[in-house]
Amino acid sequence: MHSRRWEFDEFISSIGGKKVIGSEGDSINFETFEKYKRSSKFYDKLIKVSDTDEFEFNRNREFFEKLTGSSEQMPILSLPVDFKREDQVITIVIVPGAGEAFRRWSALYFALTVNSIQDQINSSIKFVITGSKSEKFIAENIIKNINQNVKVLDLTGLLDLPQLINIIASADLLISNETSAVHIAAATASSAICVSHGRYRGRFHPYPKDLATNIINVYPKEGFEKDELANFRQINREAVDIVVNKALELLI
Repeated sequence: MHSRRWEFDEFISSIGGKKVIGSEGDSINFETFEKYKRSSKFYDKLIKVSDTDEFEFNRNREFFEKLTGSSEQMPILSLPVDFKREDQVITIVIVPGAGEAFRRWSALYFALTVNSIQDQINSSIKFVITGSKSEKFIAENIIKNINQNVKVLDLTGLLDLPQLINIIASADLLISNETSAVHIAAATASSAICVSHGRYRGRFHPYPKDLATNIINVYPKEGFEKDELANFRQINREAVDIVVNKALELLI
């Protein structure tokens, strides 16, 4: 864990490991640098790796290379999948939730995106909405704003992790907030459009071309490094047209 937290480090210190090794990381999740230094004393060894502007997957790989002293058999970005694709049906997965409210694109704009894609593609489309049980209200808000001619399946709160992986892998397109679903799409070579608030650019997004070429990120147009949240609010309505156009490019 690169951006460590006091509560996690404290827990690790209590599990009785004969040797505790972690990442030197950064102090962004600590109230003070002094608390970060105290937390570091829970470890027998801290490994220094690239800073937070390095893409997370590559930095994790670097950690294990230094831990093992070898670059052989390092992991690649790939997940095992087991699915059967439906013929003649375009499947689009919608993941409208996120761990923090400020990272969630409006449910209304997801609905407008779904309606516009359906209107512009003269084919059979199935939209699948998924997420955790706590995000059921978001799915309900999307569905109530979706046109009656749209075929939608709500699987919110019904999928375990392997099922979610297979659903995303078998879909023609994923449209999501910046969540784990986007990383699943990258690891299953599935096409995805990620509506991002722009925070932590370079660390979690966009994907380096050597890891994934199938992920499209939609960002606030200007200045998101200075004020990510304000600019994310600005992107909301404008992003509908951008996401729809990107989806059509991928699907048609």
